[in-house]
Amino acid sequence: MPDVEGRTGRTGGDETRRRSKAKKTKITAAATGPLTAVDVMTRDVITVHPETTTGELSELFQVNSIHSAPVVDDRGCLVGVISESDLVFGQMGFTDSELELLEADETIPADAPPPARQVREIMSSHPVTVEETTTVREICRLMWRLRIHSAPVLSGERVAGIVTTVDICRLIAEGRARLERVD
Repeated sequence: MPDVEGRTGRTGGDETRRRSKAKKTKITAAATGPLTAVDVMTRDVITVHPETTTGELSELFQVNSIHSAPVVDDRGCLVGVISESDLVFGQMGFTDSELELLEADETIPADAPPPARQVREIMSSHPVTVEETTTVREICRLMWRLRIHSAPVLSGERVAGIVTTVDICRLIAEGRARLERVD
């Protein structure tokens, strides 16, 4: 679940004692009612095709102020998800072993493959998805546990919407969800 460290202390006494006795707690997003994906999802989802170029994708992300997009085939069925991180690291065109060489301050071989040119080359082919009836609480748990920032909402095989961390933050700001302490 989304987690932010907060500190709580005893009431009374001096500030030093309160700080030394402070207890860390987790604050998690929790729906105030039985909100589901269909209640909070963005319905006008910007999607891309596997053949979309990385240049087009980069422009799409910038122009629309989005950080990820579902990848759909010609029938509109979900085949993957692409994020800014996928774009940045995929566009560099490095394999995992080449990235390890870079981390070790070594040179990338001259015969390294060229950077990725299409979304299909760098997308996540097994995206985490939710159904329209998935609760916001469960979506928060998935996002936190898997360290993801968006989840396409499916109706059958088709994308009906997307829930992002921005949507969850909007719920909290609107008072439709609350931060809840858990020990």
